[in-house]
Amino acid sequence: RKAVKEGDVAAASKMLVSRPASVLPLPSPEMHAINKIMFSGRQGYTGAVLVAPGMLQMFRTMGAEASWPFCGMPDLPSLADKCGGVDCYWVAWPGVDEQRVVIFLHGGGMVMGNALMTGAFLSRLSKTTNSRVLTVEYRLCPDVSAKELVDDCVAVYRHVLDNLSVKPKSVALVGASGGGQAVMLMAQAIVDRGLATPGAVWWISGEASASAEDDQVLRKEAYAADKDVMFGDPGFVEALNKTFLRREGTDKAVDGRDPTISPLYGTFEGLPPTLYWAAETEIFAGDARAMHAKAVQAGVETEICIDKHAAHCGPALDTPEALLDIAHFASFWRKANVS
Repeated sequence: RKAVKEGDVAAASKMLVSRPASVLPLPSPEMHAINKIMFSGRQGYTGAVLVAPGMLQMFRTMGAEASWPFCGMPDLPSLADKCGGVDCYWVAWPGVDEQRVVIFLHGGGMVMGNALMTGAFLSRLSKTTNSRVLTVEYRLCPDVSAKELVDDCVAVYRHVLDNLSVKPKSVALVGASGGGQAVMLMAQAIVDRGLATPGAVWWISGEASASAEDDQVLRKEAYAADKDVMFGDPGFVEALNKTFLRREGTDKAVDGRDPTISPLYGTFEGLPPTLYWAAETEIFAGDARAMHAKAVQAGVETEICIDKHAAHCGPALDTPEALLDIAHFASFWRKANVS
C-alpha cells in the first residue's frame, strides 16, 4: 500500500502478483469507507425512482457537469476537441507518449453522465498507461438509438487513426459501467465494419445483455446475495434497460437481445485483446463472466479480474486498489502488443 500511495505503481503491481492474496492489506481503509457510503445511499438507485416522471431528465441535469465524488477531484485540465464530429476532451499527464491514445467511454447506463465525470481516474489512467486519454461525449439514449451512440464512438476512433497518425495497436478502448457496455459494442462494430482493431479493450463493470430474461440468469445469484453496495433493487436495471430500449417519442421497443444493444449477442471472433473487470459482489459480475467465456470460446486473447473487495467501477475509484487495477490493464495492453 505504501508503494501505491507513493505513486510507484510498477512496484505495487510486482508485489500484487508475488504475494498471496490472503496476506495483501486489502480492502484498504479508502475502499472500506467508499463501500460504506455507497451502501447507505443505494436506496436512491431503484426502478421506481428512475421511471418516475421527469426523473431521467433530473438525473441528466444533475450529472451534466458533475464529477463522481468517489473518483477524487480532477487534478489535470481537460482540452475540448471535435473528433469525427463528436465532442471530446483530452486529458494527458505531462510527458506521456502522444502517439498512444486511450479512448474512454463514461458511465451512466448510456442514458446519462458526462465525459469528465471521472476526471481524476482519467488522469491516473493517462499517467499509468503513458498515453493521452480522449474521453467521448457521445449522444445518449433514448434520444438516439444505441447504434447511433456507437456510431459516435466509432467516428472518434476513425478520427484518431486517420487524422492523428496513431497506429491501431497504440489505441486502447476503455469503458466503465454503461461505458463498458458501449465500449464492447464499439469494439464489435469496429470488427464488423472491417476496420483495423485497437491494441486492447478494458471492460469495467459493464452490462452484457439488456434482456429481461438474461437479467434473471446473469444476475440471479447477485440479487439473492444482496451484497452489491450500489444497486440493491433488481428493478433498477430493468427500468434502466427499458429506458434505452425505447426510442424517445416512439412506442416501439427494441429486443433486449439485439446485438446492437447487448454485446453478449454480438461478434466475438476477431476482437482485440480484452480485459474484463467486475467486483465480486456487484450485480454485473455474472455479465463479466459470461462475456469472458464467449471471448475464450471465440479464441480472443482475454483475461478476467473479479475483485473481492471493490465496488461497481472499482478501478475508477480513489483507492489504492484502483491504482493496482490500472497498472494491471497497462501491463495487459503492453503484453498484448508484444506477442
